[in-house]
Amino acid sequence: MRTTERNNHPAHHLAKMSGPDRANYYLIAIYTGYRFTEVSRLTRESFHLHGSNPTITLKGRGTKNKVFAIQPVPLDVAGRLQKWLDSIPASRPLWPVKRLADYTGSKMIYQDLDRAGIPRKTEAGCIDFHALRTTYITLLALAGVPIQQAQVLARLSSPQILMDHYTKLGINELGQQVAK
Repeated sequence: MRTTERNNHPAHHLAKMSGPDRANYYLIAIYTGYRFTEVSRLTRESFHLHGSNPTITLKGRGTKNKVFAIQPVPLDVAGRLQKWLDSIPASRPLWPVKRLADYTGSKMIYQDLDRAGIPRKTEAGCIDFHALRTTYITLLALAGVPIQQAQVLARLSSPQILMDHYTKLGINELGQQVAK
């Protein structure tokens, strides 16, 4: 591959996103259930991190289903995100990569997994960006969040989709329930 071709490859552009920016991109995804393109559409105005009920809001035009989304985040996550936001110059966009929405989250996460020496596939399945959304929804189930509330937080049209495709409980989690 020639240098000019390599420089135009999406992974090359994604590599320009700093480690803290990438870490916070993943953090937002795993604590909100937002999809890759949804996270890419967040702006400074999306973050409401002060007070006892911090949230990250996405306008309807930025969501997959075109419906306004407001996702609560834990206080400790809000504190970490606020420190990150405070470290970014006001003139800089959150994600200083041209046309981030044109890339896939899987390319970004694969690049990071490869660098860290973590396999992309495990016994539990494939690790891709969408796995962060699955993890979010599974953690809701493990925390005992009622299915109706989990469905709202996951922004899914039916509880069946939530249960069939997103809630991944392993033998350890099932064993803990039996032990109760």
